[in-house]
Amino acid sequence: MTSMKELRKHYGMSVAFAVLMVALGYHLDGWAGASKTAILAMIEISMSVDNAVVQAGILRTWDDVWRRWFIVFGMPIAIIVPRFVLPFEIVATATDQSFMDTWRMASTNPAEYAAAVASVHHEISAFIASLLFIVAARYFVNAEKDVHWFGTVEHYLARLGVHMTHWVTFGLVVMLIMVLWASHLPEEQQMSVVIAAAAGVATYGALDILKNWMGGGEDVASHIVKQGVVGVLYLEALDASFSLDGVGAALAISDNIYVVGAGLAAGCAFVRSTTLHLLESGAMTKLRYLEHSAFAAIGVLSVLVAIGIVHEVSEWLTGTLTTGLIVLGVMHSVAHNRLHPEDVEQMG
Repeated sequence: MTSMKELRKHYGMSVAFAVLMVALGYHLDGWAGASKTAILAMIEISMSVDNAVVQAGILRTWDDVWRRWFIVFGMPIAIIVPRFVLPFEIVATATDQSFMDTWRMASTNPAEYAAAVASVHHEISAFIASLLFIVAARYFVNAEKDVHWFGTVEHYLARLGVHMTHWVTFGLVVMLIMVLWASHLPEEQQMSVVIAAAAGVATYGALDILKNWMGGGEDVASHIVKQGVVGVLYLEALDASFSLDGVGAALAISDNIYVVGAGLAAGCAFVRSTTLHLLESGAMTKLRYLEHSAFAAIGVLSVLVAIGIVHEVSEWLTGTLTTGLIVLGVMHSVAHNRLHPEDVEQMG
């Protein structure tokens, strides 16, 4: 059982940082700013729990040096790049403005900036849905996977992995689905959505190719490159996919980009603390279905984001479903461990 000492160790700094961000929200917009900062932090946490589990699952195979490197330096990158820099750059490209002009627009005319973000919502969603769908599909459609959470369904998906082994196959499936789904949009939006979906597939493919190209040898240099360069790129791309759509949703709660930034940063700090806690507690090995539930949540998230291209989907619904799957995975893991304690000893 997790002690209060462990909780303070892993989440003490996150709590202090969250209090600081809420205080910043109060400074920016009074009690309304403080409450919006807290709400944004809770939404970020609920929508990123699966991200923390997946990251912990990847990081547990790394050595301590690169693991710590990602935790220390990956957090600032994850806060700044996908939650601030990337949205500004996307809006700047879509509106044919410079990055600094977009920043000034967000600072001086937040309503116009929110409208600009909303104008590229379809494209952002198509990118995210495509990338995350392949991430989830390649986990379940895997012939080497022998532990199944939902036996019959996962066993069938694993058998498909005999025939679907390359990311290009998954990419073609995704593109076919997105082309058909884009047909529900007005004609002037269809091509941009399909291009954005192709960019999501290409991003996954580029990272996969880079991983295979650089991870071939067993010497020290290739080990460092595989963990320190490709691994970080993959984790940051995955984190960006989780956070980009949340930025658009956050602007619906507050049009003050500094309040939005404070709320998302507070939530991101908790996600990083959760990742570190999962790593150090050994939960990734003790809870056999935790990783399954995280990738299932990613699959559900990709579907909901794709639906959001055509129909509005509540962020609260998305957060509840994805978090609920994680909780269900933990409960099933605990139940399994009680019935089969020998499995816990074997994994330990």
